[in-house]
Amino acid sequence: MAQSTLGEPDNRGAFMYRNSKITIELEETIPDCKKVSVWTRKVAWQSPKFSVEISSDGKHWTNIGKKTCTSSGWTQYNFNANEEDVKYIRITKPGGRRWWRLMGLDAVYAESTSN
Repeated sequence: MAQSTLGEPDNRGAFMYRNSKITIELEETIPDCKKVSVWTRKVAWQSPKFSVEISSDGKHWTNIGKKTCTSSGWTQYNFNANEEDVKYIRITKPGGRRWWRLMGLDAVYAESTSN
């Protein structure tokens, strides 16, 4: 995985294969989080699906949405975080027999309503 992969969108990114799950611990808890943004792209010809969950403690998770990554270029997908406190963000790419549904993950952000 490249350095700063999940920082600024820089077109470097990392691959997520089938049955991939990544959990990101933020440096600080984002109070009253308004939205979570994820930059992804499809790597092969198939469009992979992924889901995003948030947590304030890393134990109790809230699913905030599922998307299908349809672009070969880096694309920002936004999810409503329902003004929950966010310390952890988890991105899951399910698996299956179609292992070639690779997905690139470049950056993840959480934005507070107090910004």
